[in-house]
Amino acid sequence: MGAYEGPATVILPEGTRFGVVAYLQSTAAPGMQIWRGVLTSDDGQALWDIAKGGRATIRLPSGREGTFAPAALEGLTGRELRINGSGVAPC
Repeated sequence: MGAYEGPATVILPEGTRFGVVAYLQSTAAPGMQIWRGVLTSDDGQALWDIAKGGRATIRLPSGREGTFAPAALEGLTGRELRINGSGVAPC
């Protein structure tokens, strides 16, 4: 189980990169690890591009990475993107 809050880079499958602030949390269940989080950015277009891009990779400053799928674009200004991770959590 872990958590992370801070800067991160999202990398879309075609290689486009976006800087975001990530709030990630992982939990352990018998035989699996579950992680999810929220990405924020002052650039609403970046979050929209991530949301419509499908599966993507998030990279933390430590170099740790995880794969995620966008879940929902939220917030009054569309500046919060909920994500659901798959595989090993980066945090």
